[in-house]
Formats: sequence, structure tokens, C-alpha cells
Amino acid sequence: KPVRILQAVKGLIGAPQNNFKILKNGKVVYDDKREKSMFNRILREMFPRDGRTKDERSTIFMNLIKEILLKDFTTNDENSDRKLLSIKKDRKKKDKNQLHERACNPVNQQFLPKSCALRQILDVQLLVKSSISTIDLTQLAKSRTDPYCYIDDMYEKYLTHQEHAMYGGGCNSTTWPKEPFSTEYLSEEEKYQLGATALDCSIMITFRRLSGDRAEENSLNEAARNHIVSIEGMKFVVNVTITDLDPKSPKHYAKYVEQLAASAVAYRDFISKMRR
Repeated sequence: KPVRILQAVKGLIGAPQNNFKILKNGKVVYDDKREKSMFNRILREMFPRDGRTKDERSTIFMNLIKEILLKDFTTNDENSDRKLLSIKKDRKKKDKNQLHERACNPVNQQFLPKSCALRQILDVQLLVKSSISTIDLTQLAKSRTDPYCYIDDMYEKYLTHQEHAMYGGGCNSTTWPKEPFSTEYLSEEEKYQLGATALDCSIMITFRRLSGDRAEENSLNEAARNHIVSIEGMKFVVNVTITDLDPKSPKHYAKYVEQLAASAVAYRDFISKMRR
């Protein structure tokens, strides 16, 4: 649900570690090496002279990030003003036997727009889940001499698939495809290797607040208008880029399976302790 995105963003702001950074004009202005006061200072610069409190600015910022992550960049909704969601503070003591439920309930990705960044990442990540039990280890072992030779093979298959789609009338040249990406031309091993690239990827979000001058908005072309997010009467030109899509060697499979097994053991141990 969207509120879970807000909770995740709030957690990243409070404890950035190496997972959250804010840059202004190419320079890092907030990360795990800076005090929280720097984040509040950035928000004051972002929303100057608007009479809002520190918490209100933070809520707007988190909602803006949420809207960008959920935005369908194939559509123009610049005049659709988004309303703010707030995270309610629950001061009630939790039942210790239900602490795990919020984190471990299956995620329903149906609420994610098909062309938004989060949905595209999740679709790729789910390739690991769908193929992990059907992988032929002998096929992975074949590429040990050159652990990344599969990349060229997959790219050739992709070009062939695109060529067939183009002549079949199904190709649409856009950065944000309206239809889910196809992997029918890949083997199970290749699906896993493609999905594994997205398991630890990064998301880079860029945005600029529009001045409110109608002439400035009119100067934007049609493609740029698809990148406008309107929230609380403010308009921002935004963009999302997926980075750190590092290809994995065949050794990744064994390591990943080992990590999953260790996670399962740790979870069972946690549940066992909670029930004592």
C-alpha cells in the first residue's frame, strides 16, 4: 500500500546508512554522515516562505517521493493534484506474537501502476522467484570460463525479439513501455540472471519545483509534461532512473540459495522465541 512506501521513506530518512542520499546540484547534502538538522534545512530551502511546519514539509517530501515512485510516465496527469497521506503514530503496545506479520505478509503488487518504477523493478526481481527452482546447474556451469558471456547471448535474443515485434506491429519505442516486458525468449537460467541484476539495484530520483509561471509550463514539450507531478498545489518536473544493475556471475545462484536458507532458519528461530 502507498502508506508502506511512506513508512519506508521515513525509515531511510531517519537512518540513511548507505541506502539514502540527497544531492543538490550534484553535491551530497544529506546522508548517514550528516545530522538530521541538515535534512530539515534542505526542506526549508525546498519549500521557502510557505508557513509550513517542519513535520508538514517532511510529509510533503515523503509524499512527493511516493508519487514519483508510483508515477506512470506514459500518461499526462499534471492537473491531477495529489492529496497528502500521513503516517499515523500508533502508541499502542504491539502483541509480540504479531510483530512479524506486517513485514512477512505477501506483497500485493496489483496496486502498483504497470509502468511505474517500483512495478518495473519488482517484475524483474520476480524472475528470480519464478525460475530459482527450475534452474539447471549444468547450464550455469557452462559459462565458468567467461562468467558474463551470457550477457551477449541475452542481448542478441532481445534484438531478435524486438525485430519480430517491430514487424509484427507490437513494438513501441518509449522509455516506459505500456505493456509488461517479455521474457518468453529467455531460458530459465537467463531469467534468473536477469532478475538477479535487480535484487540490489538503486533508484535515482530527480525533481525540480516549477515556479508556477504558466509560460514556463507552456514551454515544456509533450514528453516533459508526462513528467509533471502535482501535489498540494505545487508542480514538480520529475524523473526516475534505475542504477546499479550489475550483472551477476553463475556463482551468485549458490550464494543466494545459501542466504535464503539462512534467512529461513533465522525466521523460524525468531518465531520460536516469540512463542515462548
